[in-house]
Amino acid sequence: MASMVMGLFTAMGTGGGLLATGSAALTGMQGLMTAGSVLSSVVGGISAYNTGQTQQEWANLNAQGEELKSRDAAVGIRKDMLRNLASQRVAFAGSGVDISYGTPETLYQDTLNDGQYNIDMTMNNGAIAAAGQRYRGQQAANRGALSALRYGVKGVSTAGRYLTDISRRG
Repeated sequence: MASMVMGLFTAMGTGGGLLATGSAALTGMQGLMTAGSVLSSVVGGISAYNTGQTQQEWANLNAQGEELKSRDAAVGIRKDMLRNLASQRVAFAGSGVDISYGTPETLYQDTLNDGQYNIDMTMNNGAIAAAGQRYRGQQAANRGALSALRYGVKGVSTAGRYLTDISRRG
Protein backbone atom coordinates (compact mmCIF):
# COMPACT_ATOMS: atom_id res chain seq x y z
CA MET A 1 0.00 0.00 0.00
CA ALA A 2 2.80 2.38 0.90
CA SER A 3 4.46 1.70 -2.42
CA MET A 4 1.21 2.46 -4.14
CA VAL A 5 0.92 5.83 -2.38
CA MET A 6 4.57 6.59 -3.19
CA GLY A 7 3.91 5.70 -6.84
CA LEU A 8 0.93 8.04 -6.91
CA PHE A 9 3.00 10.92 -5.51
CA THR A 10 5.78 10.17 -7.99
CA ALA A 11 3.28 10.21 -10.86
CA MET A 12 1.81 13.47 -9.60
CA GLY A 13 5.28 14.95 -9.39
CA THR A 14 6.07 13.84 -12.92
CA GLY A 15 2.72 15.18 -14.14
CA GLY A 16 3.36 18.44 -12.39
CA GLY A 17 6.76 18.65 -14.02
CA LEU A 18 5.21 17.98 -17.40
CA LEU A 19 2.57 20.59 -16.65
CA ALA A 20 5.28 23.11 -15.76
CA THR A 21 7.16 22.23 -18.94
CA GLY A 22 3.93 22.62 -20.92
CA SER A 23 3.30 25.98 -19.28
CA ALA A 24 6.79 27.16 -20.22
CA ALA A 25 6.19 26.02 -23.79
CA LEU A 26 2.88 27.89 -23.88
CA THR A 27 4.56 31.00 -22.48
CA GLY A 28 7.23 30.70 -25.16
CA MET A 29 4.57 30.31 -27.85
CA GLN A 30 2.70 33.30 -26.46
CA GLY A 31 5.92 35.33 -26.58
CA LEU A 32 6.53 34.25 -30.17
CA MET A 33 2.99 35.20 -31.17
CA THR A 34 3.32 38.55 -29.39
CA ALA A 35 6.61 39.23 -31.18
CA GLY A 36 4.88 38.44 -34.47
CA SER A 37 2.04 40.81 -33.62
CA VAL A 38 4.48 43.59 -32.67
CA LEU A 39 6.45 43.00 -35.89
CA SER A 40 3.22 43.14 -37.87
CA SER A 41 2.39 46.48 -36.25
CA VAL A 42 5.84 47.85 -37.06
CA VAL A 43 5.61 46.71 -40.70
CA GLY A 44 2.07 48.15 -40.95
CA GLY A 45 3.29 51.46 -39.57
CA ILE A 46 6.21 51.63 -41.98
CA SER A 47 3.90 50.79 -44.87
CA ALA A 48 1.37 53.47 -43.86
CA TYR A 49 4.13 56.06 -43.53
CA ASN A 50 5.63 55.16 -46.91
CA THR A 51 2.21 55.28 -48.56
CA GLY A 52 1.68 58.79 -47.21
CA GLN A 53 5.10 59.89 -48.45
CA THR A 54 4.46 58.43 -51.90
CA GLN A 55 1.09 60.17 -52.13
CA GLN A 56 2.77 63.43 -51.16
CA GLU A 57 5.39 62.99 -53.88
CA TRP A 58 2.65 62.36 -56.47
CA ALA A 59 0.75 65.42 -55.30
CA ASN A 60 3.91 67.53 -55.61
CA LEU A 61 4.39 66.25 -59.16
CA ASN A 62 0.77 67.11 -59.93
CA ALA A 63 1.37 70.59 -58.49
CA GLN A 64 4.33 71.07 -60.81
CA GLY A 65 2.12 69.92 -63.68
CA GLU A 66 -0.50 72.55 -62.76
CA GLU A 67 2.17 75.25 -62.72
CA LEU A 68 3.54 74.18 -66.10
CA LYS A 69 0.04 74.01 -67.57
CA SER A 70 -0.69 77.57 -66.43
CA ARG A 71 2.64 78.83 -67.79
CA ASP A 72 1.90 77.18 -71.12
CA ALA A 73 -1.55 78.77 -71.24
CA ALA A 74 -0.04 82.17 -70.32
CA VAL A 75 2.46 81.88 -73.18
CA GLY A 76 -0.44 81.15 -75.55
CA ILE A 77 -2.34 84.19 -74.28
CA ARG A 78 0.75 86.38 -74.69
CA LYS A 79 1.25 85.15 -78.28
CA ASP A 80 -2.39 85.88 -79.15
CA MET A 81 -2.16 89.31 -77.55
CA LEU A 82 0.98 90.20 -79.50
CA ARG A 83 -0.63 88.97 -82.74
CA ASN A 84 -3.69 91.13 -82.05
CA LEU A 85 -1.53 94.14 -81.28
CA ALA A 86 0.48 93.65 -84.44
CA SER A 87 -2.72 93.28 -86.50
CA GLN A 88 -4.10 96.49 -85.00
CA ARG A 89 -0.93 98.40 -85.77
CA VAL A 90 -0.86 97.14 -89.34
CA ALA A 91 -4.56 97.98 -89.82
CA PHE A 92 -4.16 101.49 -88.43
CA ALA A 93 -0.91 102.15 -90.28
CA GLY A 94 -2.43 100.84 -93.54
CA SER A 95 -5.29 103.28 -93.25
CA GLY A 96 -2.93 106.19 -92.64
CA VAL A 97 -3.84 106.69 -88.97
CA ASP A 98 -1.08 107.84 -86.60
CA ILE A 99 -0.91 105.02 -84.04
CA SER A 100 1.12 106.85 -81.43
CA TYR A 101 -1.81 108.76 -79.84
CA GLY A 102 -5.59 108.99 -79.65
CA THR A 103 -7.96 106.09 -80.22
CA PRO A 104 -5.34 103.71 -81.68
CA GLU A 105 -3.09 104.18 -78.64
CA THR A 106 -6.04 103.67 -76.28
CA LEU A 107 -7.03 100.51 -78.12
CA TYR A 108 -3.41 99.31 -77.98
CA GLN A 109 -3.24 99.92 -74.20
CA ASP A 110 -6.62 98.28 -73.61
CA THR A 111 -5.57 95.19 -75.57
CA LEU A 112 -2.28 95.09 -73.69
CA ASN A 113 -4.01 95.47 -70.30
CA ASP A 114 -6.64 92.82 -71.11
CA GLY A 115 -3.95 90.40 -72.24
CA GLN A 116 -1.88 90.97 -69.12
CA TYR A 117 -4.97 90.52 -66.95
CA ASN A 118 -5.70 87.18 -68.64
CA ILE A 119 -2.08 86.11 -68.21
CA ASP A 120 -2.13 87.05 -64.51
CA MET A 121 -5.42 85.23 -63.93
CA THR A 122 -4.10 82.12 -65.67
CA MET A 123 -0.93 82.13 -63.58
CA ASN A 124 -2.92 82.73 -60.36
CA ASN A 125 -5.30 79.88 -61.17
CA GLY A 126 -2.31 77.62 -61.78
CA ALA A 127 -0.76 78.66 -58.47
CA ILE A 128 -4.03 77.98 -56.65
CA ALA A 129 -4.35 74.55 -58.26
CA ALA A 130 -0.73 73.76 -57.39
CA ALA A 131 -1.24 74.87 -53.79
CA GLY A 132 -4.28 72.59 -53.59
CA GLN A 133 -2.23 69.66 -54.83
CA ARG A 134 0.52 70.38 -52.31
CA TYR A 135 -2.03 70.66 -49.51
CA ARG A 136 -3.52 67.29 -50.44
CA GLY A 137 -0.02 65.84 -50.51
CA GLN A 138 0.76 67.19 -47.06
CA GLN A 139 -2.51 65.77 -45.76
CA ALA A 140 -1.59 62.34 -47.17
CA ALA A 141 1.83 62.52 -45.52
CA ASN A 142 0.21 63.49 -42.22
CA ARG A 143 -2.27 60.61 -42.45
CA GLY A 144 0.61 58.23 -43.11
CA ALA A 145 2.58 59.51 -40.13
CA LEU A 146 -0.46 59.28 -37.84
CA SER A 147 -1.17 55.75 -39.03
CA ALA A 148 2.44 54.81 -38.36
CA LEU A 149 2.13 56.25 -34.86
CA ARG A 150 -1.11 54.33 -34.30
CA TYR A 151 0.55 51.10 -35.41
CA GLY A 152 3.49 51.83 -33.12
CA VAL A 153 1.22 52.41 -30.13
CA LYS A 154 -0.61 49.19 -30.96
CA GLY A 155 2.70 47.29 -31.01
CA VAL A 156 3.84 48.78 -27.70
CA SER A 157 0.44 48.02 -26.17
CA THR A 158 0.61 44.40 -27.33
CA ALA A 159 4.10 43.99 -25.91
CA GLY A 160 3.04 45.65 -22.67
CA ARG A 161 0.07 43.30 -22.25
CA TYR A 162 2.36 40.33 -22.80
CA LEU A 163 4.87 41.52 -20.23
CA THR A 164 2.10 42.27 -17.75
CA ASP A 165 0.66 38.78 -18.27
CA ILE A 166 4.07 37.18 -17.74
CA SER A 167 4.73 39.18 -14.58
CA ARG A 168 1.33 38.16 -13.14
CA ARG A 169 2.15 34.49 -13.66
CA GLY A 170 5.36 34.87 -11.74
